[in-house]
Amino acid sequence: LRPCFCAPSQTRMQVDTPGEKAYTSVRQAFRDIWRREGFRGFYRGFLTVSVAALPSQVLYMTALENVRAHVRPFVARASFLGPTQKEMVRNLCAGACASLASQTLVVPMDIVSQHQMLARGEHRRGGMEVLREVVHKYGIRGLYRGYLASLMTYAPSSATWWSAYGAVKPRWSEVASAVFPSSSRTPQDFEHHPVVQAVSGATSGAIAASVTNPMDVVRTRLQVTEEKSVSSCARALYREEGAFGFMRGVRARMLQTIPVSVMMISAYELVKRMSIAPE
Repeated sequence: LRPCFCAPSQTRMQVDTPGEKAYTSVRQAFRDIWRREGFRGFYRGFLTVSVAALPSQVLYMTALENVRAHVRPFVARASFLGPTQKEMVRNLCAGACASLASQTLVVPMDIVSQHQMLARGEHRRGGMEVLREVVHKYGIRGLYRGYLASLMTYAPSSATWWSAYGAVKPRWSEVASAVFPSSSRTPQDFEHHPVVQAVSGATSGAIAASVTNPMDVVRTRLQVTEEKSVSSCARALYREEGAFGFMRGVRARMLQTIPVSVMMISAYELVKRMSIAPE
């Protein structure tokens, strides 16, 4: 997936400093990439992302379901939590652990693809070219630049996403039940409706993208610049642009995250329904 062609726009908006090349809006980034690089410009780093997508998602989903299953008996004992709160806690723990597991594969892919996205104009850099350049300059450790920042970004993002999904799905189910009243269907029945799940996924994606964008800006800059640590990168960003700098690219990130969230949760829930053995 390359939803809304936002990945290159988001990366450049987060990394550019105020000046001649800096993008001030998603629309400006879109127009500039289209004018300078054409349609292919929106797909920079696509092959690199695709190579690691399948194994990283398999690892992510495997960890997610296993942690959810192991956490269930512990959460069930928490009598002070209601059903929705228990589901939120399970999802929060599972999402965070799944993200921690998958980042080992995702971070090298991110570093290579981000360098490709930042190449402007007609010059297109292949994934292997960037990989050799990074390893030559920094060694193997260069492929894990910003690894801690990635964990600090994606673990909270995943935890926020899944906990938000568990919280908003019952609310959207109640809305659906009120809009389409039926004597034979309760609000809980609507939780299994694909449209309710898709809207809940979109809502969760918007929440997670906006809440974790500051750390994502720091992570991106740390991986493609010469900054040495999360703290030094954050200080430099604040010094150059103030608090607003930490929200760079948030709209592009939301435009990217929302469609991915809808498609991911729709496929996830569909596979879960198909995998249930008949009694």
